[in-house]
Amino acid sequence: FKVLSSGALTATSATITGTITATDGLIGGWDIVSNTLESVNSKVILDSSSDGKIRLGSSPPTAYNNGAGVFLGGDGTFLVGNSSSDRIQFDGSNIVMVSDTFSLTTSTMILDSTVNSGTIRLGASGGPSSNAAGQEKAGIYADGTGDFFISDGGTSGVDGTESYLKFDASG
Repeated sequence: FKVLSSGALTATSATITGTITATDGLIGGWDIVSNTLESVNSKVILDSSSDGKIRLGSSPPTAYNNGAGVFLGGDGTFLVGNSSSDRIQFDGSNIVMVSDTFSLTTSTMILDSTVNSGTIRLGASGGPSSNAAGQEKAGIYADGTGDFFISDGGTSGVDGTESYLKFDASG
């Protein structure tokens, strides 16, 4: 090893114990920059300034409402996705979920924004699939055109036992 008169230390295969203080430099693929520890490709950033932040992405977001990737703020705010399109986001008060397609795995509820201006179906196997009687499926159907249907799942017809409440927006 060698120590220059300026105090600079150069060593190979050194084991150093104690506290190391640095405000700039590189350690094993990580760049120390002021209050951040960044991957050398700047895709992972740990920021200790103010409340602390973790930022991930090809160009990491700078806040919960700016950029694309993952942002976790020490104040509880977060962003997963793109702040201007599909995302899950918390601004400190509200959770925002934006997606052209939203899937929720469940066998008793279906939310579909592609049929009849949006549909909500509840019941075993997704419940009724329209506001038509006689489906023999207990549950609730509602859609964005104004149709609404609640059924006990019985059979309809003259001798049927289905009990239901129906609203048909078309008349």
